[in-house]
Amino acid sequence: MQVLTCDDIRLLISRASEHDLDDGEAKQLAGHLADCPACRTHQAALAVVMGWIGSLNGMYSGHTLDDNFGQRLEEAIAVRLPPEEALRQFNRQVTHDLRLQGQIKQTTDLSSFLQLYVQLGNASGFRFSDQELIRHMGMAANDWELSDLELDAVVGGTGGDGHFLDKLLKP
Repeated sequence: MQVLTCDDIRLLISRASEHDLDDGEAKQLAGHLADCPACRTHQAALAVVMGWIGSLNGMYSGHTLDDNFGQRLEEAIAVRLPPEEALRQFNRQVTHDLRLQGQIKQTTDLSSFLQLYVQLGNASGFRFSDQELIRHMGMAANDWELSDLELDAVVGGTGGDGHFLDKLLKP
């Protein structure tokens, strides 16, 4: 059975809301949701939106939605977690999502790592800043420099032990 990413699971969550899953997909979804608080949060937010849409049935017929409607709606329903909890949940999502790990591990310096990590976290609905990420990491920025050997391993695609992400996610 193929391991699904959080993005794959979010598509299944959407399809599940329309009762459009086969038994195998439903089992994969349930298994992932049992271990992933980020996807459970997404499922809960979708349920709220679907309820709102259902309650609006026909109220706004004839009105059009502007281009920013989706973004405003997402911001309005975003679960507002304290930054430290948002970081913990996003870290867990990254732990389970190889695609996200691959994107993040392409960074080679602390600045680009912080920028990308915050951008991807915010895109996934987790609100935190680069300064909050640095505090969460519990180290001063100069402690997060890669050695020449670690940098060569990251650039060469052979290493990960010295990458910022590995340091952040280590138990």
